[in-house]
Amino acid sequence: MSTIVFMVLFAAGVGAFVTVPFWAPHAIVWVMRAGRIYLFPEAIRLAVSLERDTAQWRFSQYGAEHPTLGNLRAHSAYIVQLTTKVGDDTIEWEPNFIERQIIWNALSATRTRLLRAKLDKVLP
Repeated sequence: MSTIVFMVLFAAGVGAFVTVPFWAPHAIVWVMRAGRIYLFPEAIRLAVSLERDTAQWRFSQYGAEHPTLGNLRAHSAYIVQLTTKVGDDTIEWEPNFIERQIIWNALSATRTRLLRAKLDKVLP
């Protein structure tokens, strides 16, 4: 009996270890939000802009565009990139995995909120 329990726990541990790249960013961002830990200020500021200043953003299928900040491309939580112009130069910012998750969560929440607002207007 103890061998079966050990095998099940070992298999669960290996499964959790193998899938860390998929669930770790979600867990880290959740802990940061729950504990009010304000690391990665650029990503947080961009997320706040997406959620608070929604009218300034123009949304597309794969991202959003802001007249001042630039073009935010987000195909998934794994591919997020901000392209902006500074004078004559173009700057591309590719956030790390935690910053990508913060931005993706804000973009998803904003899109969901906009969709719900449209549905509320149309449906009873």
